[in-house]
Amino acid sequence: MKSDPAFEVEVKRLLQERVASLRRLTPAEVATRPEANGEKRIIGGYKCTFTVLHQLLKPNRHLVTVQVARPTRLGMASSHWEQGLVFVEGDEPRDATEEELRDTGG
Repeated sequence: MKSDPAFEVEVKRLLQERVASLRRLTPAEVATRPEANGEKRIIGGYKCTFTVLHQLLKPNRHLVTVQVARPTRLGMASSHWEQGLVFVEGDEPRDATEEELRDTGG
């Protein structure tokens, strides 16, 4: 897929905005979120899927991933951009590591 710097800037901005709004949630509020909540959007002129995923990693430990997927190769594949937060009861939310995102399918 050809790189489009303006598209990638817009994707990063949208990811950061959604992560910032999720950071305000408590672990109890995160626990009630659906497993997946997605919507189709036009981002930088491209049709994309914008999804918020919620996974229970361990009791009282949740991963929330915000993901943008853009179809490539005539829709046979897609490129993904993502950021995530880990919520643990009693702690402030923290950014998910690349390893945590990768190990949970993000």
